[in-house]
Amino acid sequence: MLMVRGKDKAPWSEFERKKVTQILAYVRESINVHKELDRRRYISGLASDILNSSPRGMIALSDEGIIQLANRRSEAMLDAQDGLSRHNGRLLISDQKAAGMLADHLAELANMSGEGLPEMDWNLVAKRPSGAPSYQMILGSIRLREWNVESRRNDRVAIVYLHDRANTDRPTTPQLRNFYGMTAAQAKLAGVIYSGKTIADAAEELHISVNTARSHMRGIYAKTGVNTQSELISLLTSGLKSYGSTKD
Repeated sequence: MLMVRGKDKAPWSEFERKKVTQILAYVRESINVHKELDRRRYISGLASDILNSSPRGMIALSDEGIIQLANRRSEAMLDAQDGLSRHNGRLLISDQKAAGMLADHLAELANMSGEGLPEMDWNLVAKRPSGAPSYQMILGSIRLREWNVESRRNDRVAIVYLHDRANTDRPTTPQLRNFYGMTAAQAKLAGVIYSGKTIADAAEELHISVNTARSHMRGIYAKTGVNTQSELISLLTSGLKSYGSTKD
């Protein structure tokens, strides 16, 4: 319609036609860019909602330890400053052993060549100065080719999964029995282990021998498909508290 003039006006010249055609191309490109931005904003908002609904804290780090993204649960942990905090944008861990392991993981991430990425470390805990149950930390890595973070390896991001057992209800005995097929004794022991107790302390709390507790643990491992207490705790951080009965 823009290429047609009213009857009382002179026809479009060839020069005008070319200019209008160029302008229309720019308009179409602008519209497409705005549509793509709207789509990306929608996807970003959806991803943010999903991350913020997670039962775990999640922090994305550059290989230099700079926090690139933190979901709502991890932000609450950082704000509490009980073993975890941030300084000049970096994640700080007061537990020196945990801090050293994270530093090693980040260095490995930065120095690896080719397509490989460091394996996850499932055995990292960070003690809290307040004496509350330690944070459980799982370290992983992903490659985001279009992220372009400002670091030595701008396409690699470390992911720290955080679980705060002090602020999460332990799975109940009926939940563990119904979901994993544990016996009552196994479910009770798994719940105590989840709260951070050792095998010996759990046995004392449940008034059973350490050998009996170890036997129950072997059955728990067989039914859940894990091999260590830390892997069991990680598994039980999923949304089981909304599954089945809520009464012990």
